[in-house]
Amino acid sequence: MNVIYLDQNAVIGLAEKSEPDRRFARAREIVLRLVEAKHAIFPYSEIHFTESEAMFPESQRRIGSFWETISRGYRFGAGKDIRSLQFKDVFHGRKTRFSPHLCVFRDFIGFAENINQANPAAQIERADRLRDVVQYWATLTKEEIDGRIRTAEATASSRMVMAMMKKWLSGHVPSLGEIHSEYNTVASELSEEFRNQGEDDDCFFKAVAFMREHALEVLAVAIECVGLESLAEQYALDNKTKRSVQKSQLDHDANDLAALSNFVPYCDAAISDGNAVGVVRRAYKKLRNKPPQLFTWREIEKFTDFLEAMPAPETETRPESEIERLPEQTLFMIPHRKKELMRRESLTPQGRIGREILPFGGLKVSSEEPIEWDVLLAGLEASLEDVKKEVGGEAVMYGGRNAGANGEILFKIRVPLGMFNLCRDEIHAAFKSSCRSPT
Repeated sequence: MNVIYLDQNAVIGLAEKSEPDRRFARAREIVLRLVEAKHAIFPYSEIHFTESEAMFPESQRRIGSFWETISRGYRFGAGKDIRSLQFKDVFHGRKTRFSPHLCVFRDFIGFAENINQANPAAQIERADRLRDVVQYWATLTKEEIDGRIRTAEATASSRMVMAMMKKWLSGHVPSLGEIHSEYNTVASELSEEFRNQGEDDDCFFKAVAFMREHALEVLAVAIECVGLESLAEQYALDNKTKRSVQKSQLDHDANDLAALSNFVPYCDAAISDGNAVGVVRRAYKKLRNKPPQLFTWREIEKFTDFLEAMPAPETETRPESEIERLPEQTLFMIPHRKKELMRRESLTPQGRIGREILPFGGLKVSSEEPIEWDVLLAGLEASLEDVKKEVGGEAVMYGGRNAGANGEILFKIRVPLGMFNLCRDEIHAAFKSSCRSPT
């Protein structure tokens, strides 16, 4: 399934049926067509709840209704949970996978109900804190800003955790905002990872130290911190076109930067405010990474052209077709319960065994040369262990070969709850049968 991020202002333009600008009318038409065909979804996020909180009730209902149509009930997870996931990837030495199903889920509450749970006070506090920082940036030159701001901002979370701990140790109870904050969430979940590895009672403090030392290895943190550095350059003391701190909409800048760093890497494309897109593009350039497909509001026509030309997502796995994709041996599982956000995704090979997540939640191992079925089964079990939180439940396991022009299904076995031990004898009998020569 294609996943697209829409800035709140873009959605307001699309939701207004009376919008006289034909560019938005065409974009709206294509967005609704893609959603109806189940070729794309446009999930909402916590940022959109905050930005909708100040609207009049009628506007909230209208925008909320449009969001629920184009999102098909999907929303992004909290930014703090996405960052925690990426921190754990760094902790375990894993490459971060920017797969939509890892951070987009069904929302059974609804957009309008979520608005009531938004915390505008926290957002105002964040914007005020950013404004204080920007006042400091305005005293620096571009040379002083480059490379310096990102380091200072990256270590801010670990400093805030320690400030919260000092408050607690001095007999003062932290606020609910501090307890549920991003920095405390990340530190708590990292401390659990240390504990799972048999570390001692200092796990929490080791987690804080890890956050401080490795923050810029986490893409969401790096993009936001280097983005803030790029934003700071606009206020630099020696900037010929220096922006005014007093006139800046820093709450809006903060929202856009959070969205573009947390959610957009998991999307096929995004449209947002021009300044935010410029800042993030510069951040990716500084990090020497390829940016996502980003569009500004002024590029609405290019964005619409992109949507119109976007290929349809791959359909559910057909066993016969899957076997014909490779020239030799294949073992794969297709789950009973389908997950439409899951795409075909290559996993790191294990020796000569290729590994793939299949569309809608299947799992596949294969070899382009003859191999023992037991070896493939061991690879499938190990792969299932790696992604057990994503792929699981009751499934049918298929084994097949593609000896030239035609692929052949040699056996299929129901695997209850993905537990191979419950049908181990049946699996080995199928392996043995598939090796017999035809009579």
